Amino acid sequence: MFNEAVTALKKGDKARARDLLTRLIKRVPTQPDIWLWMSAAVETRRERVYCLKEALRLDPTNRTARHGLILAGELPPDPTLAIPPELQRRNWESQLAALQVQPERELLGLSWKQIALYAAAAVVVIALVTVGILGLRQRSTQRVFIPSSVPTYGPTPTSLPSLTPVFRSPTVPAVGPTPLWMLLEATYTPTPLYVNTPHARSEAYSIALRAYANGQWAEMEEYLKQSLRDEPNAADLLYYMGETYRQRKDTKTALRYYEQAIAKDPNFAPAYLGRAYAYLASQPRRVREAERDLKTAVEADPNYAEAYLQLAVLNLGANDPEQALRNLEAVGQLQPDSPLLYFYRARAHLTLGDVAEARAAAEQANTLDKTMLESYRLLAEVCSADQDPECTLQAVNTYLLYEPRDAQALAWQGGAYAALDDSEAALDAFSRALEIDRSQAEIFIQRGELYRILGDYDKAIVDLTQAIGLNQRSYAAQSTLGKVFFAQGDYQQVYNRFAAADLYAATDLQKAEVLFYRAQAQEKLNRVLPAMQDYQKLLAMPAEVYPEEWAELARERLTALHTPTRTAAVTTPTHTRQPTLTPRPTQTRQPTLTHTPTP
Repeated sequence: MFNEAVTALKKGDKARARDLLTRLIKRVPTQPDIWLWMSAAVETRRERVYCLKEALRLDPTNRTARHGLILAGELPPDPTLAIPPELQRRNWESQLAALQVQPERELLGLSWKQIALYAAAAVVVIALVTVGILGLRQRSTQRVFIPSSVPTYGPTPTSLPSLTPVFRSPTVPAVGPTPLWMLLEATYTPTPLYVNTPHARSEAYSIALRAYANGQWAEMEEYLKQSLRDEPNAADLLYYMGETYRQRKDTKTALRYYEQAIAKDPNFAPAYLGRAYAYLASQPRRVREAERDLKTAVEADPNYAEAYLQLAVLNLGANDPEQALRNLEAVGQLQPDSPLLYFYRARAHLTLGDVAEARAAAEQANTLDKTMLESYRLLAEVCSADQDPECTLQAVNTYLLYEPRDAQALAWQGGAYAALDDSEAALDAFSRALEIDRSQAEIFIQRGELYRILGDYDKAIVDLTQAIGLNQRSYAAQSTLGKVFFAQGDYQQVYNRFAAADLYAATDLQKAEVLFYRAQAQEKLNRVLPAMQDYQKLLAMPAEVYPEEWAELARERLTALHTPTRTAAVTTPTHTRQPTLTPRPTQTRQPTLTHTPTP
């Protein structure tokens, strides 16, 4: 299979090469040579850099991978990789040398013929990587939808190799920063092309599509105008004209062309999809109209998987994971091997609190597309929610190699290190996260809790007070600060904080925790009757809700308080818990849904 992939790549059949290399990566993900060849087969710079970094990570001595990363600007120049002048031959010099008869020699056990074969293979890889990197420096990743201008086209798309599109999620309310999980770069996953319609000026049309694939919008517009002069009623040409303006952020003009395409052919599904993207790029965003157009697109073409997928993304943005799953079910029937299907399915299940289903889907998305960086972030989030620190670290460390300034990802990393008792690494991760974003109360809570566990109470108080300033309704911030004061013996502050925490306690464990600490604080403050009432309420709760030692202390203290001569209150050591692995970040703005087709 590897030889087939190499042959396909040499012939210029990148789609075939990607398909074969993807299968090989699934089977043998630790083979650097496969990643190296994959770097020559993928279509975007980001994918190429990812593959080269994987090859270099697996084989730090791989000169070809290092050379490719230097060309991509990811590594500084390395003088050791420069070709000596005596080896830099021009074509005529190489041809002349080839005519000279050389005696057969052996070098390190290999014949010159064998050495030449290996050298030729290395040159091919280097050439492919170099050409790919240089060729992509001015290229943006798009998906080419080639719709038909014939009103009665069939609903089933022609299955031809293409790239998974860039899907950018819509915005429903605009609050906070755009979450990175909604920003997906193109991957090497094959997806169906729409329909290729022949046009009278086929050469101009073909050049326009090539310009579209390369993100050359002005050139594309020029050749589309030539085609439109001969076919002014072609809906797909008008649609593509809309795309050229939308990609240049001229939403108003783009909408005009999409509407002309719809007027020429009311059943032309891509025009509705394009107009939906334009609505979502408008200011203010027109979410309802976008949703209406997406529904019209799937009515016009029930096999339009991308429209269903974007409906699911809209549903997630509107916090409707159930409807998102229903739309993703349709995607699953049309594109069952799409990693984006599993990616958004995992997001929906995580929103519903079904961590097991979310993890299975996130793992499948990551398995189907190892170059989709956001799948590592999502997997880290899911593993964090599943309280699996090893899984969290494996995923988040990969993600942070390429996105080191993601505060939330650093918080997951810190929580995982804390759960594994690596306090130094955890504090470093939390601190780096807060250098990037000091608006997330949960990160202050996590670091404050770790300081509490380590006995650094002054720093814990600073962090937890900051967290309460950001989110006064946080049970975790109020209760953790109360436990810090408990360790310091400031029982009035313990009472105050747990009284505040009581207002936001949502689970039985949280309610039990309030009673446990508040009862002890009140006993220390000589409020005997309220203390006894809190102990009794604690014991009235189901025993499985809270730790047994809490019940034992409550019974002991009630017995002591009932005796005529009350014995001194016995306080237990502070009940320590590991920092929460799954912080709930502040509400984030949903990003704009942007359709960018790929070739």
